[in-house]
Amino acid sequence: MLGNNILRKFVCTFTAFAVLCVYSSWAIALPTALTGEITVSGQVTVNGQPAVSNSTIVSGSTIQTGASSSAIVSLGKTGRIEILANSKLVLNFADNSIVGILSSGKARVANAAGVSTTMTTKDATILGDAGQANN
Repeated sequence: MLGNNILRKFVCTFTAFAVLCVYSSWAIALPTALTGEITVSGQVTVNGQPAVSNSTIVSGSTIQTGASSSAIVSLGKTGRIEILANSKLVLNFADNSIVGILSSGKARVANAAGVSTTMTTKDATILGDAGQANN
């Protein structure tokens, strides 16, 4: 009788430990989100909050610049986006794509080769050639 209880406790503990190991390794294997770094000049907000240079930007952020202000978002090897004065841009990005929705103002995009680029304004959608850099 005593042997059966010890065996059951051992099997139960071993099973719980195995489940914990599987779930913890699965969480470690999740991909990390790509982030960018913003450099600001003048009054710039990110998601409605004042931005400072060298802040981290995540995909889906809304960047708005004031009069005589600008912002540069560096995405590392993916590319960079310059947002000029009086502009509002929603920026989405991944390892191989940059997508922006420009509701007002102007922006310049420099992409790396192999990175597809799409910028949408109220009047048009601009597609960059993913085969070439800086087009």
